[in-house]
Amino acid sequence: MTIVYGGCVEPEGWDLADEHTTAPCPSCRVPARRWFLERCEGGCINTYAGLSCSTCGHVEGEQPDEP
Repeated sequence: MTIVYGGCVEPEGWDLADEHTTAPCPSCRVPARRWFLERCEGGCINTYAGLSCSTCGHVEGEQPDEP
């Protein structure tokens, strides 16, 4: 978890989500990597959610570039 402060975000700080779990792939049903992230970018909180299967290559959503 990351806490960001200042600007347009929140004077008292804001807890950013950084969740990584597994879920069944909708294509092949094997466990796939699932994520939900929040990033502070340019004073705004942006959310990213998705799923990526290393077995069949199925991808949903987007993942931000590493800071």
